[in-house]
Amino acid sequence: MSIGLVEAFRETPRSARGVRFPFGLRSPHLEPPELLVDAASTILKRIRVSKRSGEFVFRDIAAELESFLARRVADPKYAEALLEDAIRTRIGGPRNQPLKGWRQELALAEDRLLLARLAQRPSVRLEAVRFLVSDAGRDDQALATRFAVLAADVESGGPVVGGLSGVDADMLVALRSGDSDYLFGMAARHALDSHDVTRVTLGGRNGVLALSDLDNANGHTFVFKRQTAQGQTRDSRRSASLKSAVTLASRRDQFGLVDHLATIPAAASTDEVLSIRRFSRGTTLHDHIIRVGALARPEVMSAAQYLAVIHAHEMPEAQPDGMRRTIKESELGRWLRALFNQEQANNIFNAWWELVADAPPIPRRDAHGLNWLVEPSGTIVALDFDAQGCRPFGYELAQLLEDCPVFPGDDLQSRLAALDLYRAELKSTAPGASWPDTSAAERFFGAGLIARVVQVLTNPTAPRDQKLASGELLVALGAVESLIPRVSPLAKTLSARWAQVTGMSSTGLRPVMSDADRRRLSRTMAYHLRHNPAAPTSREGWVDVRELADLMFAAGHKVGPDQIRYIAGALGETRFELDGDDVRALYGHSNRATIPYVRRDTPPALFHATPLRNLNSVLEALDGLRPVGRQWVHLTENVSVAMQSSKRHHGPIAVLEVDSSAIEVFHASGPVWLTARVPASSLKIVTLERLRELVDDGHRTGSDYL
Repeated sequence: MSIGLVEAFRETPRSARGVRFPFGLRSPHLEPPELLVDAASTILKRIRVSKRSGEFVFRDIAAELESFLARRVADPKYAEALLEDAIRTRIGGPRNQPLKGWRQELALAEDRLLLARLAQRPSVRLEAVRFLVSDAGRDDQALATRFAVLAADVESGGPVVGGLSGVDADMLVALRSGDSDYLFGMAARHALDSHDVTRVTLGGRNGVLALSDLDNANGHTFVFKRQTAQGQTRDSRRSASLKSAVTLASRRDQFGLVDHLATIPAAASTDEVLSIRRFSRGTTLHDHIIRVGALARPEVMSAAQYLAVIHAHEMPEAQPDGMRRTIKESELGRWLRALFNQEQANNIFNAWWELVADAPPIPRRDAHGLNWLVEPSGTIVALDFDAQGCRPFGYELAQLLEDCPVFPGDDLQSRLAALDLYRAELKSTAPGASWPDTSAAERFFGAGLIARVVQVLTNPTAPRDQKLASGELLVALGAVESLIPRVSPLAKTLSARWAQVTGMSSTGLRPVMSDADRRRLSRTMAYHLRHNPAAPTSREGWVDVRELADLMFAAGHKVGPDQIRYIAGALGETRFELDGDDVRALYGHSNRATIPYVRRDTPPALFHATPLRNLNSVLEALDGLRPVGRQWVHLTENVSVAMQSSKRHHGPIAVLEVDSSAIEVFHASGPVWLTARVPASSLKIVTLERLRELVDDGHRTGSDYL
């Protein structure tokens, strides 16, 4: 085996990364390493003449190589011969025992199914089908994979003809009628309880299982989405309608949808269902962009076209009621409140709304990069159609482009090219509709870009580079020679503040300190402002930035007043407050600080993470949550903030949900809330399933809050 690889390497040197034996060929839906592809025939020849060719490992690898080559050679007769050899190798003979194990049996069935298709042998197919539906030697963990293989064959090969005794009546009907969806649904149901699956992240709130054997051999992914019955009905109706429209337009090779298979009751609630869908291959657009960067531009442009098809198709059903209120309370207005006081945030939002007040309302798609799949062929697949409400024209296109950007921050021209493509697709899909002219469309789109930029800048989990790019986009939108002049004044206002308070130089708009330095200095600032009894703080916690700089410099940190101002006033920074030359920590104090916190409408649920070792005292001893060395108990409306802050405990944690209606709570800053004590009666432990839902529902954070 190794000699075969070496010989192939000598002929054409290349990387050996990813070459594995004997498992490297058990993923026929994935592209194997190039070296292994070229060496396969050489390795197979050497195994056949080896004195050890009858040993299990050698036979196993030989069968895998023959199966692998059969799926790659152009000559069907040669492929048939390879498959027949692989089948004989696995079955064994007078001198050799069969290769045992459910993986070998599954590989044998897959080879027989392929041989049956190539050689037109129904009897060989029937033999494989009988094994896949049989009880003989069945391992429970293989059921999901078995049914997926069977469903894929029925999907491509049609109904199964021939004698099938002892088969469940419903399954027999599915096999005779060629109902592959029923069989995929069976596979999905078994996948829920199978150890033979891998969980992957997919879609904004989807719980997803990637069905595969441990070597990822069949490549089907089942999407299990918990929904209300009403939401599932709405989702299915929208998907079916769009699928018909895409088919009629002959665009199925460019645009796809995840196949809906079945709906089953959700175990945790009689009011909810699990909607089961599936796709064969692909990765999310978000992950595709992360992996290939600027090379993902064609896929992003294709997604923009698909978004236009969806919007144009659903435009007659647009219901704009409450759109402004939703954006102000839950989206842009909320993001602005993380940066400004209430009055300033309201003024900026009103200026933004003036830009889109006359924009056509577009049915909401929720167009972020996790709601699109990119298949190997380049087909874009749409996920998740239960989003409700409307957004202004251009808002969701901006979401698609900016939540995981593929264009440089200052490249406004490419963004406008995406808008042109989007508009052209709208007009092509719904030529009779009234769409905005170029000037209006660019204004609406520019406002959408501003909204998404503010979201990125106030999102603590957004990477530093993405925040820099978003700031550069604000500068481009606010430039005197801006390509979208109507949005320039608002963008200029935001970009000026961004440059002022984030530690950016006024000319190059680049950090004046590294991210590592910023993190190190901000933690040192937090220590002195919160805990150092020698810090010259006022009664309300204020310290002059020059005095704080001197204190930090004496402790060995090379820092000046300007750097402290940059850190404390940074856009999205919630731990500190800057007032001229004075700075203070807003929460987390062990030193006494009388800060006049404000009362605000409290979220119904707040969260706190604590080490598992504390649960006995918190719940069983009824101590509840106490400050323990700090002035206040710190809570958060964001479950991931709680989890991140608990990392300092260096051990397993429990996340507690707090009923805020039973306690007096003050808002500190950002997602952080304070209370004097939380009684045990107001606490409950967040289950793992609930925790996953909360995190998937957008409760994400960075590391600097608490």
